[in-house]
Amino acid sequence: MLSPDAPRPPRSLFASAVTFAVFCFGAVFCGFGLFSYGFWMEGGPGAGFFPTVFGGGTALLAALDLARPAPVAARVRLKNHAPVIAMVAAIALISVIGMVPAMTLFVLLWLRLVERAPWRRSILVAAATGLSTTLLFDVWLRVAFPENLLSTLF
Repeated sequence: MLSPDAPRPPRSLFASAVTFAVFCFGAVFCGFGLFSYGFWMEGGPGAGFFPTVFGGGTALLAALDLARPAPVAARVRLKNHAPVIAMVAAIALISVIGMVPAMTLFVLLWLRLVERAPWRRSILVAAATGLSTTLLFDVWLRVAFPENLLSTLF
């Protein structure tokens, strides 16, 4: 392991290229949100509100990552990939059970299995997540969630 004072190796060209691509992706989303979709319209958030906020945040974080020294390489373990695996599973469930139930289930299982939170707190936070997601997107912003298998069957 390197001491804190030891010089760090330069960032790999691949890592820099991926981070720069993420920066460009975020900047494009931010630009579309601001100039094509409309950030704020008729006294409320427009169609470009979330692309601007998240695209701008993504571009900012990627720029900060490019500016920092290269991280020290760590050993790759399966548990390091748990967030990606969990998100892929949650996204796959969206088309089966719907957006809100899939994200609620994701939060519940993540808190219980990964964070080792007690069942009561996990259930309360997951329920609050599902309710707030429904209120924010369905009621306030009136954004339609993707169709799912359960809604077509019933």
